[in-house]
Amino acid sequence: MTLYVVAFMMEMVEWWRFPAWTTASVLLSVVTIAFAQNRTVFLAFLVSTTAYFLIFRFPEVANHINLLLFCNLLLILGLAYSHCSQSGQKEFPAYFETLLSPLRLMLIVTFSVAGFHKFNYDFLNPDVSCIGEFFGTFLWTLTTPLFEQSTIPALTIVLILCGVGALAGFLIGAPVVSRLLPRRLGRSARWMSIGGLALIIGTSLLVAVPIFLMTIAALNERQIEVLVVGIAILVVFWQMAEGPLLLVPRLQAFFLSFALLFHSFLAMIGFVDFQALALALLLAFVPKPVLEAWNHERYAHLGSRSFDRVYAYVGLNLLAGLLTGVQLHVTPLFENISAVQGLLFNVGVLILIWPIIAALLSCTREWRWRGVAVFDSGTPKFLYLFPFLLLLFGMTSYLGLRTAGNFSMFSNLRTEGATSNHILLRKNPLKIWDYQEDSIRILKFDESAPYAEFHYAPRLNEGMGLPVVEFRKLIRKWAKEGMEVPIVFEYQGKVYSSDNIATDPNWRVTRPDWEMSLLDFRVIQPEGPNECRW
Repeated sequence: MTLYVVAFMMEMVEWWRFPAWTTASVLLSVVTIAFAQNRTVFLAFLVSTTAYFLIFRFPEVANHINLLLFCNLLLILGLAYSHCSQSGQKEFPAYFETLLSPLRLMLIVTFSVAGFHKFNYDFLNPDVSCIGEFFGTFLWTLTTPLFEQSTIPALTIVLILCGVGALAGFLIGAPVVSRLLPRRLGRSARWMSIGGLALIIGTSLLVAVPIFLMTIAALNERQIEVLVVGIAILVVFWQMAEGPLLLVPRLQAFFLSFALLFHSFLAMIGFVDFQALALALLLAFVPKPVLEAWNHERYAHLGSRSFDRVYAYVGLNLLAGLLTGVQLHVTPLFENISAVQGLLFNVGVLILIWPIIAALLSCTREWRWRGVAVFDSGTPKFLYLFPFLLLLFGMTSYLGLRTAGNFSMFSNLRTEGATSNHILLRKNPLKIWDYQEDSIRILKFDESAPYAEFHYAPRLNEGMGLPVVEFRKLIRKWAKEGMEVPIVFEYQGKVYSSDNIATDPNWRVTRPDWEMSLLDFRVIQPEGPNECRW
């Protein structure tokens, strides 16, 4: 429960867009974590956060927020049903474990659908693939100064912090690590061995990462294109394969390990909020014997002091959020705040799961990783409806409905028009509705004006298209803000020119219809390979 609450908190503190709401959300998260085992408190948290997203931010929410909403609704019904269930009334911890089954399926669906979206020609095109953009962002993260007014590249500080983090991880997990060492070693020798292992890891980082960067810098344009295509193929294969193969208990350990590494990478380039939610759902695949063994090592020791690993994870994430707030609303401290967030998050994860990592490397552990059965006979059957609905939601682009927020982020997917860029669904055989084709084309638009801060306005360049549903949402927002928005656009073969579209009687929107309340669309690129977009 605690990790799930942290995922919500990290979403709210990502950019502190609404400081008052963010502060209230942090306080709500802290109180919920303090009483995480109380089902009423957790239920109240789920209801309040769901209401917030649905009332104030839906439908323009990130992909992982839609996943969070599905999970919230599932847990709300599951917890409410626990008051009526005999097992829920008598043994709530055992009952709550049955709710993990549909949550695991939620993650499987998310991975599978996201991978399926990426199975398109443009994601595999090195000229526009989102992999190329991610790769560039990662290199920028490593080479950009971490602090303001500093000439020291982030790479140097990252390596130093990684070395310190490795040392801290070994020291904190010393009682566990010491079990890996021969019994005949004395206490001093054990501590020296632990420090030596940390030193080896730190040195390896200092050597390996610069070699990696120098190797990348030496590549020519053609070699970089081949590298981007290779990584793109790997990502598509991983996401499409991981979902179904997570259904096989004996394969779960491998795919969970790969997923943790992949998400730690994404955390370093500005996606901590999604990684926090992914971690909470990934750990739902950890077998019960492993969790029990972890619980024995839950309290880490640092010298004569001990602390709860879970609260260390919570504290580091909270620190990352507070530093972001200071960075954005008080005074700039960092040149690359995303790297700071990622570092704190990853160190928190390392501290949290260190007993499992150490035990996996040990030959003396008393358990074997056998995985978990995804389906649980004790789960209320109606809860399995949510993973199915999530699957349908993820496929809405192919049906002619929304193109944003349905796990198609950074996929280069294009379904607008008679044909798609998807390799398997090239001719859009599943399309039923025409919302994507009912669109305008921008002829003149001042994207540097104050109203360009809205969600889609920065991407409304001349020549770009936008579904009418999304255009009407923008008009309503502009009208509510009292803005004057001159624009020239084409719709159904006719050119419209308005000095202020927000008050134009032919386009003015007084109240949203159901399409505006439920659907969310990207801008439409007029021609050429589909570029990378959120």
